[in-house]
Amino acid sequence: MQVHAPISFDSPPPNRTRRILPRALSVFFFVGQAMAAPVYLTDGHVDFGFAYATPDWDVHVHDETNDREFAPGDAVLVLGDKLLTPIPQGVRFSFLGAPGTPVYLLPNTPQADRLYLGFGSEELNPADWTGNLSLRLSGVDGPGHFFAWDLDAFGNTRVRFNSGDGLGPADVYALVPGGHGHLNFAFDQAGDYQLTFEVSGEHALDGRKIGTGTYQLTVGAVPEPGTISLLVLGVAGLIGMFCRRRQVQCARSPRTLHP
Repeated sequence: MQVHAPISFDSPPPNRTRRILPRALSVFFFVGQAMAAPVYLTDGHVDFGFAYATPDWDVHVHDETNDREFAPGDAVLVLGDKLLTPIPQGVRFSFLGAPGTPVYLLPNTPQADRLYLGFGSEELNPADWTGNLSLRLSGVDGPGHFFAWDLDAFGNTRVRFNSGDGLGPADVYALVPGGHGHLNFAFDQAGDYQLTFEVSGEHALDGRKIGTGTYQLTVGAVPEPGTISLLVLGVAGLIGMFCRRRQVQCARSPRTLHP
């Protein structure tokens, strides 16, 4: 009597397995790409965050509203079209350009439908530092110029950052260890920007410490919030389709029992 190998009723024929495996691998690749996409922050209290863990700075994005943190490259700060406004009359705003010229202006006051963007060093212990921190704008990569300013007690404009006249020693903002600060922000062109800040300070034990971080911003059109979610759902649907197809193929595959 001829003896035949046992037949498995759980697996599709080998040639179908070879077809399904590459597809499944490609599906997982696209899932990984989707999960690695940055988070877009469009409203709420968000800070350029600066913490320290010996011996290095921890430069990050701090979403204060939702109590979460991101590496600078893992979050995109969005300033939408609703921020487009003409430059006011008066010499106080002449550094932005000609009066009436539209700019994207994010004020230093909280509003429900936009970012409340600031600088935060609350995670630092003031006793560990001598004096204030120095925050220098060292790079602006984008289609236009970036500006940040506030007002003194007499209502005079204090320009903190201005890439329109070149970056240099004047583009520095003092940040108190353990403190917090908000400025007015403006961009004169829509598009994607990268802002690089250099933070430095004198640590009581580690001496002078310098760190840098490059933040991602999108000015103008707000990205569709559901794009990445739809991609993940679509990929999940493909996985389900492959699984169902595999079960159907197994059920339809002819089985022959031999004595």
